[in-house]
Amino acid sequence: MTTHQRRETSVGGIVLIVIGTVFLLSSLDVIDIGDLVRYLFDLWPLLLIAVGVKLVVDSRRGRPAAPPPPPGTP
Repeated sequence: MTTHQRRETSVGGIVLIVIGTVFLLSSLDVIDIGDLVRYLFDLWPLLLIAVGVKLVVDSRRGRPAAPPPPPGTP
């Protein structure tokens, strides 16, 4: 299994844990899913920001490091 596949599996597992925790807390009347959904709809721009940051980070990972400056330059 490659590193990329492991990362995708880990993210999927974390998402399932979070969703399960939310439903469990809702069934125990600790949280109200309706309030949580309204709160998440208010924060939807953060999803766009997160996707943009991921795209930038992923694109920078594929680039080689800049070569060192030639000797004798200030």
